[in-house]
Amino acid sequence: MLIGDHIYALRQEKYLTQKELANELFVSSQLISNWERHISEPTTEMLLKIIKHYQLPFDYFTESSKDEPFMREKEAIVTAFVQSMVTCPDVMPTLSQVSKYSDLSLEQIKKYFSTTDELIYEFIVIIDRKINLQVSLQVENNKDIVEIFVFDMTPMLYERRTVLNLLYSHPYVKDIWTQFITEKYHQLLLTHQNMKKSNQLDLEYLVELLTTFISVWLRQENPESLEVFQNRVLKLFDHKSKNWIS
Repeated sequence: MLIGDHIYALRQEKYLTQKELANELFVSSQLISNWERHISEPTTEMLLKIIKHYQLPFDYFTESSKDEPFMREKEAIVTAFVQSMVTCPDVMPTLSQVSKYSDLSLEQIKKYFSTTDELIYEFIVIIDRKINLQVSLQVENNKDIVEIFVFDMTPMLYERRTVLNLLYSHPYVKDIWTQFITEKYHQLLLTHQNMKKSNQLDLEYLVELLTTFISVWLRQENPESLEVFQNRVLKLFDHKSKNWIS
């Protein structure tokens, strides 16, 4: 299913006209029509806006399949995109450049991704999916937020520091990634942590602060070791996060 088909299905599920959906997203109804007819595609930022507005799963716009050739080709494209990012630190790679790093033609790539924005979204969801499960389990058990961050999340981030450095250091993707990860974990914590509405602002401050720590750490070419980083955070948070959110 293409992204335009997902948007059409969402609109039908919510019983919205194109004009009503456009009003809710502050875009034109013509743009909604273009998305649904595959004339143009929403940006990654717009996809995240739709996800946030309708409280959708963060992988809502990705297509899952058990077809092995399909998955192998898609994985090869994402891998080629990562390789092209290494050689394009300041300007977003084109699909033609991605094609050069894979054994697939531009036409084959466009069967899966019509724009690099779609590729960025796919790449972000793949990276997050590998981290999310363990963190979600700890959150659901009401473990202390800073402890989750220090002992559960940062080891997984450190293992993927080379790839994550691309997300945190490349200007055409870092804001998108930061927005994604902040929204994702704010929503996750808000869903599972028992707190009063008055404490939701405290949670926003805490999530912003912790994600900023990660950003500063992983945008370095040679980030400090996991142990040093963990100790740095623990030193700065010398009291439980329950003192933030109570």
